[in-house]
Amino acid sequence: MKRYVNVVVLTNTGNTDQLYTYALDSSRNNLEGIRVELPFGKGNRKQIGIVIEEISEIPNYSVKNIDRILDSTALITPELMTIAKKISKDTLCNYTQALKAVIPGGIQLQPNSKKVIHVQTANYIRRNDGFDITTLSSKAKKQHYVLNYLKNLDWISEKELLADTGVSRSVIQELWNKNAIQKDNKRVFRNVIFPQLKYKKLRLNEEQYNAYQSVVNHKGKGIFLLKGVTGSGKTEVYLQLVENALKNGKSAIILVPEIALTPQTIARFSGRFGERVAVLHSKLTYSERYDQWQKILDKDVDIVVGARSAIFAPLKNLGIIIIDEEHEESYKSDQTPKYDAREIGEIRANYHQIPLVLGSATPRLESCFRVYQKDIILLELNRRALNQNMPDLSIVDMRTELKEKNNSIFSRLLYYEMQKALRQKKQIILFLNKRGHSSFVFCRKCGYSEKCDSCEVSMTYHQHAHRLICHYCGKTKIIPKKCPVCGSSAIRHFGIGTEQVEEYVRKYFKNARVARMDFDTTRQKNSYETIYKKMIDGDIDILIGTQMIAKGLDFKNVTLVGVLSADISLNLPNYKASEKTFQLITQVAGRAGRGEEPGKVIVQTYNPEHYAIAFSKNYDYHSFYQEEIKVRKIFQYPPYTELISVICSGRVREKVGWTIHYLYSTIKDLVKEKEDKIWIIGPNPCQIPKIKDNYRFQILIKTSGEIEFIKSVLRRISTNNEFKMDKKEVKIGITIHPGMIL
Repeated sequence: MKRYVNVVVLTNTGNTDQLYTYALDSSRNNLEGIRVELPFGKGNRKQIGIVIEEISEIPNYSVKNIDRILDSTALITPELMTIAKKISKDTLCNYTQALKAVIPGGIQLQPNSKKVIHVQTANYIRRNDGFDITTLSSKAKKQHYVLNYLKNLDWISEKELLADTGVSRSVIQELWNKNAIQKDNKRVFRNVIFPQLKYKKLRLNEEQYNAYQSVVNHKGKGIFLLKGVTGSGKTEVYLQLVENALKNGKSAIILVPEIALTPQTIARFSGRFGERVAVLHSKLTYSERYDQWQKILDKDVDIVVGARSAIFAPLKNLGIIIIDEEHEESYKSDQTPKYDAREIGEIRANYHQIPLVLGSATPRLESCFRVYQKDIILLELNRRALNQNMPDLSIVDMRTELKEKNNSIFSRLLYYEMQKALRQKKQIILFLNKRGHSSFVFCRKCGYSEKCDSCEVSMTYHQHAHRLICHYCGKTKIIPKKCPVCGSSAIRHFGIGTEQVEEYVRKYFKNARVARMDFDTTRQKNSYETIYKKMIDGDIDILIGTQMIAKGLDFKNVTLVGVLSADISLNLPNYKASEKTFQLITQVAGRAGRGEEPGKVIVQTYNPEHYAIAFSKNYDYHSFYQEEIKVRKIFQYPPYTELISVICSGRVREKVGWTIHYLYSTIKDLVKEKEDKIWIIGPNPCQIPKIKDNYRFQILIKTSGEIEFIKSVLRRISTNNEFKMDKKEVKIGITIHPGMIL
C-alpha cells in the first residue's frame, strides 16, 4: 500500500531544515515519530530522517521512496514533536537540532554512526503444559524437580532457574530434548537502579499537608512554587504528590539539577515505589539510556527521575511534573538547542492540564517576581520537618584573620569547630566552588601568569596530574621551572582549589577520613553513588566539594559546614553574582543539622558587609529579594527586561570582529522602529575573549516586551541568512535568556 509522508532529514546543516515528501509501502497504523533510512539529494546519499506526518493527498511531482523503516515503535510522541517545533522557534535553532534533543542519546541518527546501542537478550523457560510428566523416568529426579518448580510459574530466565534449582545446564537441555519445556529469547533491560531499602511514608506536618492539599485540590494546570527552608521536607511532599498521581492512573516526572543528587532521589523514589521508577541522566551508557526510554514507551514504568534531559521522557499520561532546586542554572542547556527544562516543564504541564511544582529554599528572582505578578502560586514551608532549628551561621571576616597573623585557609573558629566535630564523631562538609589545586601560576618577579594558548584564561594547577589544566578546553601544560618572560625561578602557585583544600585537611587532621566531590573525582561511572553511600554509612569524616555538594543532599550526621571563600561567586562578572552567592551559602548551610544534633555553619569572606552575605546569616530570603530586585530595576536586568546574548566566534580575529560589527549595524537598523523598548550593548570582546583557539565577541540585547520581535529579526539575519552573510569561518551563537554572561 503506497503512502506518503513528510520527513525531517537529520543532516548537520541548516540549509536542509524543511520537510521533504517521500513515499513508502507499509500497512502500519501509525508512522509518525519513527526513524527511516532514505536516499537524499542529487547523489541519493543514505540519510536518516524522522517521519513528522502522513499526508493524504498524492503529490503531483516526483517523489523518492523510503528504503526502510528503522523502528518498530515511534521514538517521538506527537507531544514531543510539538515541543521540538516550539524549541526550534523559541531558541532559534533548526528543527533537526530540536528533534535530536528529544531523542534519547545514542540512537543512530547518521547512517554510519559509531554510536551503537546493544540490546540485551536472554533465554527464558517455562513448562510445556502438554507434556506428560509420567513419561519421565523415576530415576530422573533432577528433571522431575525442575518441572515441579516450574509448575506454577510463567516464563523465568534460564540463569535464574539454574540459580534457584541448583541443577546443571545439561538437565535443562535434556528437558528441552524431550519437549518438556519451552524456550524463548527475550529482551532483557539492564538494571540501573540497585535494590533500595524501603523508604517508608511519613506523616506530613501541618505546613507540608497544606502545601500537598493546595496542589491536589487545584483542578487543571497550575504552577506552584514550593519555597521551603532546607530540611523542611519538600521531598516527602513530592513523594505523596506522585503517589496521588499514580492512584489516579497518571505518571510523573521528577527533575533534579545535579547528577550528584540522583542517587539520593532514586533511593527515595524507588524505595517508595519499587520497579515503577525509571532513570534518565548523562552518566548512563547509551544502551542503558535506550533501555530506560524503551521501558517508558512500553509503559512498564510510570515515574521518571533524572537530570535536565529527563523532561523529554515520553510518558503519555502525565499527572504531575516536579522540578527540584528550581533555581539551578544547570536546567538551562548551554549546547544547541539552548532550551530551559523549566520552560519545557511548563509547556508539558499546559499540554496535559496538570500541576507543575517548582521547589527550592532559594528560588530564582524571576520565579518570586512571577508570584507577585499572580502568575505562580506560592506555597511555603518555613520550618524544618522534624522541628530542628536552622543551623547557627557565623560570618568570619578573613581580613581580620590576616591582620592577626592567621595565614591559613581555615579561620581559627572553623579550625576549632572542625576539631570539636571530629572528637564528637560527627561529619563535616567543606565547600569551595573552585576545583583544582591552585587558581593560577604566577611569577613574583615580573608578574607573568601562565595562560592557556587556546583560551585567554589562566590555567589551573592540578597536583594529582602535576600539570596545568585549562578548565575551558582541557589542554594541559608542564609547569615551567623558570619564568618564560624574565627567566626568574620565582614561579609560585596562587589561589586555592578543592584539591589543595584536601591536601591541607589531610595535613592538619591526620586521622580524619577525607573525600572530595568535584568534577575531577566524579568522572568514573557510579562515582557519585560511591561517595554518597560512604557518607551515609559514616565512612567519611570530612567531605570537600564544589557546588555539587551544596544542594539537596541529606546526611543526618553532618553537624558542621564550612564555606571557605564566599567571595568566589560574588566576584563573578555577572548580573546574577549576588543571587548566586546568597543561594550557594544558604543551600550549603542547609546540609548541616539535619539529624538530631544542631548544626553550625561558618562562612569565611573578605566582604562580610555585602547584602548577599549579610542576609544569609539569618537565611533572610525576603530581605535579600527586596534588595536585589531594586538593583535589577535600576540597571534594567531580568525580570524587568528580557535578555538575548549574541556571540560570534572563530579562529580569525579580524573576521570575527567584522562579522559582529556587521551584525550590530544590521540589528540596529532593523529594530529602529522600536528602539525605545530595545537596548543593544556592544559589540565587545566576551568576558572570556578566547576559548579553544576561537576569538569571541558579544552583543547583549535587552528588551521590554519585544522579545518575539527581536527573535524574528535574529531569525532573519542568522538562522535564515536573509542578508547572505558569509558564515564559513564564523560561528554565531544566540542564547535567549542566558543564565550566565561569559
